Amino acid sequence: MEKKNRIFFLLINIILTLIACFYALSGVLKMIYPSQFLSTIKLLLTNLFSFEASIIILLLFLSITVLWEIFLGILLIFRIRIKKVLWAFLMTNILFTIVSYYLAYLNKLTTCGCLGPFSAQFYPYHLFMLHFFNAFLIISLFLFKHKSRLFSFS
Repeated sequence: MEKKNRIFFLLINIILTLIACFYALSGVLKMIYPSQFLSTIKLLLTNLFSFEASIIILLLFLSITVLWEIFLGILLIFRIRIKKVLWAFLMTNILFTIVSYYLAYLNKLTTCGCLGPFSAQFYPYHLFMLHFFNAFLIISLFLFKHKSRLFSFS
């Protein structure tokens, strides 16, 4: 039974580290290569709200998104307030999933710019599935929290 628990805790830590590194890396890549993500935000605002955004509004969206992703990624890497951070990740991921599905459904988006130059290799529905998979991982952490000491100190 003890070996089973060790494997379970190892699996939880691997999932947490993957989620944290993915979001922190995504934020850093958006910061380094902002042009693709800015065009995605502009496309979203014009199609969803019929609003032509200025560069100041686009940069504000970019900076908030970048800081939010890096901040949450660092908090999760260091296991600080895990329960609240996972809720924030889940809400952010649901938003990204809805946005990526909407833009893929419109078929107006070729790449989202979420991962800088690496997102050029993804089609819009691949990004939707990536966000959906991240949401599945986060929800699985919440489902198995009763078996883990992970949330006891957050």
